[in-house]
Formats: sequence, C-alpha cells, structure tokens
Amino acid sequence: MEEEGKAEHTLVVRCVYGNVTGMEEEGKDHFYFQDDLGSPMRIADEMGRSEETYGFDEFGGSIECSINVVTNPMQTFGFTGYQMDEAGGLYFAQARRYDSGIGRFVSEDIMRGHIAVPFTMNHYSYCWNRRPMDLVDLNGMWPEDPTAGVTKALTDMQRCDKPVSYIFYTTGEGSDFSKQAEWKAEQLESIDKNVVMMPIESADDFVNGWNNMGITPDGIADIEDVEIYTHSNATTFIFVDGSETEALSVSGQNSDLQKIKGICDLKSKDIVSVNIYGCNSGNLSQYINNKSKITSALSKIVSGDVYAYDGNVAFGPTWSRPFRKYGKYEDRLSNIQKGYIKIALKNRWFRKSIGKVKYKDGELYEKCDE
Repeated sequence: MEEEGKAEHTLVVRCVYGNVTGMEEEGKDHFYFQDDLGSPMRIADEMGRSEETYGFDEFGGSIECSINVVTNPMQTFGFTGYQMDEAGGLYFAQARRYDSGIGRFVSEDIMRGHIAVPFTMNHYSYCWNRRPMDLVDLNGMWPEDPTAGVTKALTDMQRCDKPVSYIFYTTGEGSDFSKQAEWKAEQLESIDKNVVMMPIESADDFVNGWNNMGITPDGIADIEDVEIYTHSNATTFIFVDGSETEALSVSGQNSDLQKIKGICDLKSKDIVSVNIYGCNSGNLSQYINNKSKITSALSKIVSGDVYAYDGNVAFGPTWSRPFRKYGKYEDRLSNIQKGYIKIALKNRWFRKSIGKVKYKDGELYEKCDE
C-alpha cells in the first residue's frame, strides 16, 4: 500500500497446507498463533509480545479483540484462515463467500449432497451445521478434518456399532433395476444387515453417493457390502439407458472423447466386498488385452474384493437354477451370450464368457463358482 508517499510492503508466509504462519512488514517479523481449526488467536512480535488477539465462536463470529498496538488491524485473516473481504464484510472461501454473522455461505454449494445422507442436502450450511468445532471447509465445497487428532476423536465419538450395506441402482426407463435392488435389500436385511438404498438418476448421483458412503445420521459407519445395479460394458457404467454422458468410465471420457465422470472422481473406500451387476463389467478379453476395465480400476480404490461378470447378466431362476435354490431376482450368467463372444486380437481365437469373476488390487483374482 502507499501512505504519505512511502511505499510499504507486507510479505505473508504460508505453510505447505496454506494457512498463514507469519508476515514481514517494514522489516519487522510478526508470527501467528492458531487454534486447531487454523483460526488466528494472536499475533506476536519478534520478542514474543502479543500485538493483536482474536477470538471466534463456532461459526466464525468475532467474540474478542484486544486493543491493537496499531490504529488499524494488522491483517485480514480470520476464521479458519479465511481472508476477510472488507468491502462486503464476508470471508473469501475460495469457491464462494461465507457470512460468519449467520453461519452460512451466501451462494449455493457446487458439491451436491445425497438424499441417503440428509444433512448433506443443505447447500448453504457450514460444515453441514453439525460439528463446526471439529470440521473445516477450507475451499467452500466440502468439509474436512483439519488434523489427524480430530479425525480420530470424531471417529471414536461417532463410530456406529453396526456396519452399513449400500445398494446403488438406476431407476430410469430402460434401466430400472428397482425390483432387483429391493429383492437384494430383503436378502441382506434378513441376515440383520443395515441397508441404505441409493437410487441413481445421473452420474452425479453415483459419484456423490459413493463419496458420502460411511457418513450416516448416527455417525461414521464401516462399509460392509456395496451392490451396484446398472447397465455397463467393459470400461463404463451407464446410468441412463442410451446416454453417452450420464456415465462413468475408466478414463473419464466416452467413446467420442467427451469428458464424463471417471474413476478418478471416486474416493478410495474401505469396503469388505463390492458386487457389480452390469453386463460384461468383468470382461476378460478387455482385461487380457490391456487391463483397462471398469472392475479392475474400481478394485484399486477398494480395500476388499470386487465381483463382476464376464458376460451378460440375467436375474432369476432357470431350469438349471430352480426356485428352491435361487431367488426371484438372483444374479446369474445369461443363457444368451452371442453378443458377448469375443475375439482375442493377437491370437484370433474365440472365447466363451465364463460368468462371475473376482478382482483385487487391480488384478484378476479368480473365477467364482456358479
């Protein structure tokens, strides 16, 4: 800034994670002392003497400020390290602005919540309006734990005793797997599993639902089973029948090289097992040729086993799978496989689909018994 013809410069020093640790002004060093959320509590000079002190309530409202050694505040950083926009009286939170007076963002969140986790559906609340003393929202998009200690404390306090099983299923015309999903839910609940239904109408629904798994109204839960009912091919989940864009692929592109959702948009998860009921999502020809397949890619971000089909998937009993042994909507390899016989490009030989296979850590693990 310029004052009475004299140029004054302030150098601000940040740590590797972005919070301010100190500043140099007119050749003098000043140091920040912060709380667990990254909010400044005081500024000290080179001798350790307090120059300014600050205090914030759980949503960032100012509750304390001592008499400053300078006429005007020395700096503009406040709650969780947000920088104050003096003109509007709002904090700059990267993706949007935050009003600490009401504890709300002033514009809508670009990150969508999911109906299965109701408290994520409010697009203006700060840290879901649940635990603002334990979480921070540094970029205006998604709350996170500021320290490993807080993560452990939150986990210990809110850990649910009962694991959760999730069932993702598409609902649109030509791709409605509601009956299969409801049948699967009945099977899981009959053995006392805690089931959360996740209807999918778009690629965003799937990505947001996946990334929110484990967060429940009762706290943080272990994830036991994940069931995925959707159309698919060897490299792509297709959430809307016939759509080239409402899909998720290994590469994040469709066949026309348009950008769509990709495996990179999904968070890694600790899951006991994932079952995929999409046709040919476990295709072996694609895996043998270049290993670029939706199931092998998904198994790299899942701690447990991932099951999928090499071939077309059907549901329910046949003459060889009677009702007394197999349920009404139980998955099986389809009897019609002509469209799924593949030719290995190098050796020019025909191969028949073999059914359910298991992947782990990106690699084919074994064929599963029918």
